[in-house]
Amino acid sequence: MDVANRKLEVSLLTSIVVTKEEVYKKKPEELTMLLYEALEKNLIEAAQGIESNQMGLANSKLQKANDIIQRLGAGINYEAGIIADQLHVLYEYLAEKVIVANQHKNQNLCKEVLVIVKRLSDSWKEAMDLAKKGTAGVKRKTGSYDDQIDFASSYTAATAEKALDYKK
Repeated sequence: MDVANRKLEVSLLTSIVVTKEEVYKKKPEELTMLLYEALEKNLIEAAQGIESNQMGLANSKLQKANDIIQRLGAGINYEAGIIADQLHVLYEYLAEKVIVANQHKNQNLCKEVLVIVKRLSDSWKEAMDLAKKGTAGVKRKTGSYDDQIDFASSYTAATAEKALDYKK
């Protein structure tokens, strides 16, 4: 990730991350999670701003939300296949809804986007957890696979010895 993108993420995440140094230490998947959290926070605050008739606050929070959505879209790895394309379309949809919500100061649209973002965030968190567990699972499977190979090797060696004895 280049320096300009990191600086943009730092500015978008200042309400979530305590220090800039923490942002630079995060892995890309952790930054994505932080962006989802910041997006949720901005959408909630925008909806509250609309409800309390603080349109300036709502405007700035919805603009930040849109910036975060754009950043999430820019971070998509299109080599990942069809899921990347679908995620791109979903981010475009969310960005459009945020713009309309800002134009009309529509609290219901903020909530609609928030529901989708929460699902994305929960799915992302679950995927991160599974990835951590999956690595350990692969090691366990490799261990049992090695045991099977050792058994098969010893069985094959014993069978070969018997075959050699038989030929004598």
